[in-house]
Amino acid sequence: MNLLLRRLEFDIPDEEAAYRFILEREVSSYSISAILYNITSTLGHRQKILMKISSYMLDCGNVQPAYQYLCMIQQPGTEVVELRDQLWQLMQGSEA
Repeated sequence: MNLLLRRLEFDIPDEEAAYRFILEREVSSYSISAILYNITSTLGHRQKILMKISSYMLDCGNVQPAYQYLCMIQQPGTEVVELRDQLWQLMQGSEA
């Protein structure tokens, strides 16, 4: 998983393989977050990685997982907070 996340972090070709792995194996946002924020993790662009996975989930029409990945970002920037709020509103609207 670390190597697949590294592909996303550094925009290495065939990022699609990382996304497919996450979807096919139903890797949770919590698991990815645990890997990224682990004290021994060498992955440095945590927000970028979680944003990319969230964006991919949105592209696939998976709003709830996209929201969950955004919620895993520690100390999110303004852009992340706004996007997370928008997704929350979208999910609330779809339940009505």
